[in-house]
Formats: sequence, structure tokens, C-alpha cells
Amino acid sequence: MLNYYKDIEEVFKYRKNDIAKGLDSYACIMTLFKQINVANSEEFQKKYRYFYKVYRRPKYFLTEYFKYFDSIKKDNKINFETIIKNISSFSEYLEMSFSSKILHTINPDLPIWDSIVTKEHFGIKAPIDSKKYDRLVEAS
Repeated sequence: MLNYYKDIEEVFKYRKNDIAKGLDSYACIMTLFKQINVANSEEFQKKYRYFYKVYRRPKYFLTEYFKYFDSIKKDNKINFETIIKNISSFSEYLEMSFSSKILHTINPDLPIWDSIVTKEHFGIKAPIDSKKYDRLVEAS
């Protein structure tokens, strides 16, 4: 087994600029969302969508997503179930990942649901092959 800290040093050595850019983007998102109306800021939306890979959704979805995000951004008691149910009202998909990204931005102590990480590292798979409502119940 390789030395864990040596491996990290190697990653930083070769990916230092990428990591620095990612950390800058993350810090910017985590600071800016509190100060601006995220529903009206194309600059913020572009940075957020690029960082969190919020792609391939219709303009209507993105408009509603950022409106909703702005409406709850000061609610420190907001939870995953509330967010996913609200986002489901304007999406044809069960947006587990996108819901968790809003939640994490509001409360960084809470994790982001990432299908690759959860499946590969923890053996947890998002519910599939059922109606959105059934998936919503199973995910909550």
C-alpha cells in the first residue's frame, strides 16, 4: 500500500492549478450566494452550473431551480426532503444530486449526493425504474 500523504502530494504536484481553480470557484460560490439574488445573476449561475455540472436541463428548469434556490438560501433548517420535493414540482426527473447541491451550499456540513461516489464507494444506488413519485418516497 502506498503512503497516503505521499499520494496526496503527488496529486497536488501535478494538479496544483486545477485544484486551486476548483477551490477558488467553490469559495466564490459559497460566498456569493449569500450576497446576491442567485435567480438574477447570470455570472453566479454560470459558475455554479460549471462547478457542479448542472447541465442538460431546459431553460425553464434552470430558471425555476435558481428562483427556488434564492427563495430558501437563508433557511438554515431546510432539509433534503423539502428541497427534492419542491424541485420535483418543476422537473420530470428526481433531482437527487441537484437538490443536494443546493442543500450543501446552504449548509456545507451536509454532503452532496453524487451517484458515482455513492455507488462506487458506498454501494448505494439511486432508486430507478419506477415512477418519479415512487422514487421520491424511496429517496426520502
